[in-house]
Amino acid sequence: MGRLILLAIVIGIVVLAITSVMVAINRLTTPQRSLTTRSDAMPKSFRTVSYVMLILLLLGLSTGLIGGL
Repeated sequence: MGRLILLAIVIGIVVLAITSVMVAINRLTTPQRSLTTRSDAMPKSFRTVSYVMLILLLLGLSTGLIGGL
């Protein structure tokens, strides 16, 4: 069981390292954008719906934890 956990940790570290290298290469190869002209990646309605769903999830978790105690 210990070897399985150790293997999972090593795989996680390798994935994190590969992702970090990929992000660094991506930032080096893409042109820099100006900070004054920021474009939102999500539409306003989608962002509002995601915030509402996040709040509902947080309320559900908190009431479930409080009810369990």
